[in-house]
Amino acid sequence: MALLFRVLVAVAIAIALALPGFGDEGGEGNSGGVWVLPMCSQGPVTNGLPRDSRTGVPLGNELVLQVSAGCGPATATFVDEVTGVPVSLPVSGSLVRVPSSLMSALVELPNPKATIVIMDSQHRGYVIEIVANSNGTAALRAY
Repeated sequence: MALLFRVLVAVAIAIALALPGFGDEGGEGNSGGVWVLPMCSQGPVTNGLPRDSRTGVPLGNELVLQVSAGCGPATATFVDEVTGVPVSLPVSGSLVRVPSSLMSALVELPNPKATIVIMDSQHRGYVIEIVANSNGTAALRAY
C-alpha cells in the first residue's frame, strides 16, 4: 500500500512539473510575441504606477495582447491623443490585436501617444498607454 502511495505521489509531481506555468511573459516586447497582461483590475486608473510595461516594441508589427483569465469577454478600443477618435480593436477569445497600421501611424503624429482601453462587462480590465519613439519602437505601460 505504501509503495502504491509513493508511486502516485511521484506521478502527481511529474505531472505538475510537466504542465505549463501560469502568467509567463509570452515573449519579450521586441520579439513579436504575445504580451500576457497581468491580472485585470476593477476600473483601472492611470494615476499610479503601471502594473507592467514593455519597451522597444516595434511599431511595424501587429501587437497581440492576452487578457488574463480573471477578465470576462472584453471589448477593446484604441485612441490616439491627436484625433481622439476611438477605433474598435478585434478581440478573439482572450486575445486583443492591434493592427500594425495603427501602430506605425503613431510615428507620424505630432504627439505620438495613444491609449488602449480593454474592459469587460463588469468594468474589469486595463488601460494601456503607448508612447512612440522616433526610432520606430514604442514604450507601453499597462495599468
